[in-house]
Amino acid sequence: MSGGNTPASMPIPSGIEGAKLGTATRTGKDEHALYVRAEWSKFHRDGAPLQRFAARVVASPRSVLDVGCGAGQELLPYLGTLCVGIDVRRTGLVEGRSLFGARAPPLLVATAEALPFASGAFEVVLCRIALPYMDVHRALDEMTRVLAPGGALVLQIHHLRYYLRRGLEGPRELIHALRVIARGAVFELTGRQPRGEVFQLIGSLGRMLDAAGLAVIEIDESDRTAPIVVARRQLARASF
Repeated sequence: MSGGNTPASMPIPSGIEGAKLGTATRTGKDEHALYVRAEWSKFHRDGAPLQRFAARVVASPRSVLDVGCGAGQELLPYLGTLCVGIDVRRTGLVEGRSLFGARAPPLLVATAEALPFASGAFEVVLCRIALPYMDVHRALDEMTRVLAPGGALVLQIHHLRYYLRRGLEGPRELIHALRVIARGAVFELTGRQPRGEVFQLIGSLGRMLDAAGLAVIEIDESDRTAPIVVARRQLARASF
């Protein structure tokens, strides 16, 4: 895969020491803080698949937005550009600013359904495992709006398979999975999204992306429970 450095090949910026990850339990961090720090560690271990997929559409983007960013680790390969992360939970953003240190990009409290940015402001928009918790139609419309024509949207989603597998992990997980599956089934069958977490299927997601003005160009299902979908914002048609 081409298109820029990945965490395995790039130096870790000043202020981003792995030792910081071990401080959470000693300083009384809450469960969400521990979660986002674990995701930060996982990013360094596994690499940056969203960035690599985005690079196939926009090799060297000048502006990048991470929607539902948590601590913002997906922005690590983009620190030399204009990059911004947004999330509804302040806890993760605070942790991200600590982990990035002096080179922290803007990490803002905002919702995907009402992004506080100008239309066409970003060449790449990333959204990793956050779409299940959003108003999907409104979030996709907003992500498309702030994406420049020809820009890349890279989504990693929780497929129905994720919840089927999670339901096998114990009674508590089964109850949660059944609730999500029920809501997702209503969404799939009626097009109306109930309040709360839902799963995505590739076919219906592709139709929603098309309706939002995006063309799916690649689907990676190497993780069948959490596939990655790459879409390009269609170029504006000339008016005569």
